[in-house]
Amino acid sequence: MWNTTKIENMEGKVIIVTGANSGIGFHVTRVLAGKNATVVLASRNEEKAKKALKKISDEYKSAKLKYINLDLADLNSIIEFSKKFKSQFNRLDVLCNNAGVMWFPYKKTVDGFELQFGTNHLGHFALTGNLLDYLLKTENSRVITMSSIAHFTGKIDFSDINDEKRYNRYSAYSKSKLSNLLFAFELQRKFDEHNINSLSIATHPGIARTNLFNSGTAGEKNIRHYFHKTISFLFGQTAYLGSIPMLRAATDEKIKGGKYYGPLILGLWGWAVRNFSSPRSHNKKLAQKLWEISEKLTGVTYKFN
Repeated sequence: MWNTTKIENMEGKVIIVTGANSGIGFHVTRVLAGKNATVVLASRNEEKAKKALKKISDEYKSAKLKYINLDLADLNSIIEFSKKFKSQFNRLDVLCNNAGVMWFPYKKTVDGFELQFGTNHLGHFALTGNLLDYLLKTENSRVITMSSIAHFTGKIDFSDINDEKRYNRYSAYSKSKLSNLLFAFELQRKFDEHNINSLSIATHPGIARTNLFNSGTAGEKNIRHYFHKTISFLFGQTAYLGSIPMLRAATDEKIKGGKYYGPLILGLWGWAVRNFSSPRSHNKKLAQKLWEISEKLTGVTYKFN
């Protein structure tokens, strides 16, 4: 069974992890730093990111870590992050699109997108597009995008892409996670179409005990809130185990692009293996339409030549 002992020395590799200050992102950063990779912590909260950086540096004295501020709910922040990254590095081996928000009451990003769709999908779509030139010039680069088992119930209404007519926080989250998968699979198709040796891989953590699980319902005192807290506490695996699918996708030389990795046991717990995703996530026409509207909304056009 694959585990982190199989990760070889990553000296010279440059990796970005969004949402690196806590939960799954923290463990992805910690493990990769321990394997001598240079890891950029891309996080919105500077104080928490620097605490995470110090904690990892205390464990691995020679860790090569860098913090650059990134707010995925702000397109200007994504542009500034990309500029700062490119001014400090000349390659990008792995982009881990990990950060996310979940189950928030209706709210919009700085640019007017529904928060969950805007952060989880459009933010990472724009980030990947802004860094595409570095990914293309780095041999065997990878883009790893975090989805969720919630994608199975996800649907996209392009006539109400920002859920302004009708909003359900749980449905909106599922839509954003379906979008993550559609993006990851379509990106691999485009790599293949242009004979690019980069890989796009999707992952999910199963049920993991992280701050994300209760973030959107924090402060609520309804039955669903307590139900989610109980499920997370009783049945969730550790954030470290939840990070294994992304770590495998980022490092395993045997993995192929366009695949989906998650926990072994029912897709909920355990070590990382290839998982199956919904038929809707493999719908090419749906993926192409989402891609087109994502370019239009973000103003980010992907150039593969």
